Amino acid sequence: MLTNIQQSMLPDDTRHTKAISSRDESVISLMNRFLKVGIVEFRPFTIIHELHGSWIYSGLEVTFVRTIAERLNITVQFYQPPGGEKWGKLAEDNCTGLMRMIQSHEVDFGIGSVDRSLLRNTILQAGVALVNDVVVFAVPSGSMVPSLKRLMRPFSTRAWIVIVLVAFLMSLIMGLHVIVLPNRVKLNRIKGPALDVWQLLLGGVLSSTPKSNFRRLIVTGWIFATMILRTCYQAVYFQHLRSGADFKPLLSLEDIDDAGLHYYMYDILRRLFGCCPHILEMSRTIPESTNGHEVLAQIADNKLKAVVPLPYLYISYYSNHRQGKDPVYMSKYVIQSYGVGIYYPKNSTLPSIFNATILQIHAAGLSQLWSKQYGDFNYFHDVQHKALGIQALFGAFKIYLLLCGCSIIVFAMEKFFSCR
Repeated sequence: MLTNIQQSMLPDDTRHTKAISSRDESVISLMNRFLKVGIVEFRPFTIIHELHGSWIYSGLEVTFVRTIAERLNITVQFYQPPGGEKWGKLAEDNCTGLMRMIQSHEVDFGIGSVDRSLLRNTILQAGVALVNDVVVFAVPSGSMVPSLKRLMRPFSTRAWIVIVLVAFLMSLIMGLHVIVLPNRVKLNRIKGPALDVWQLLLGGVLSSTPKSNFRRLIVTGWIFATMILRTCYQAVYFQHLRSGADFKPLLSLEDIDDAGLHYYMYDILRRLFGCCPHILEMSRTIPESTNGHEVLAQIADNKLKAVVPLPYLYISYYSNHRQGKDPVYMSKYVIQSYGVGIYYPKNSTLPSIFNATILQIHAAGLSQLWSKQYGDFNYFHDVQHKALGIQALFGAFKIYLLLCGCSIIVFAMEKFFSCR
């Protein structure tokens, strides 16, 4: 039933209704009795549960249908496909599920998150969209970043390659200088270029300015390199630590592919990926009888390493009802728009009547109001800022322990050979 506020938001269209009555009195006489509505559950668009032996129907589309029925003074009765079927397969003949009920006139129209498609528009008759949604990926919370890999995240792979090549080139130049001019390089003195470079790498300063041109070139180059590398690295790494880099968020198709996740999807959504054959090759079909909320629960708990394309409202509705648990995050990659509407038999005259009332509901702003009540929430996975913790430096501690271990081994070897 509509509230008084919602009734006042709908414009008075008595003259329009009378005009329709004069054009098609047979349809009006049918509407004065009741209409059969085929329905399958797909929350929050359609919600079905049993109470004291009877079925209770609610949801966004059910609210639309009941509002239309009240507005046009008709009665509706809901019917589910037999045998636990859902949408079924649509063809010129031998249809199944809800599609068969609509095509064979067992019901006057059908609802249940029925998306628009070329085949459905050819065999059946589509009405004005009730809900305009989008299809996005439901993704896990993210892939865990190892502690050592966190140390490499401030720079890209190409940047690290350049750094390694430059360090190797400088070491090669120093090595050739030591080989060619062994008498001029005294490694046991603090003035040697090798020790100058080592001191600069450790963040120290030189006690005296180099006098020879070669040493000046070496020291100037390493000061420039270490200043840029150390400053940039520390700044970017601190930004990563501050933003919380425990998990790498899955925001795009590239992130999903890099994480090596599988694609799970209902068969009716496979048509959305005709231009992405690599996704279809990696995809696994979810049977229609499978409860989508169970799949989302496994994804939210990181038990299922996969992504699932689903409507935005479907994912946000489930996340809002997780009762204190972690929500199901969504990628920011929008696969396609998702227009949910009513489908009628091919020769039905109901769309001309229903469409006008549906457009009035949209114009009154009730569709946005109802959508927010059923799950219009933002669960896109953005990295949240968090306080720094000691666990963020585990990678640095590992490298420090490794270097300490190497130093102890070198010291033990020196003591061993010096005693012989």
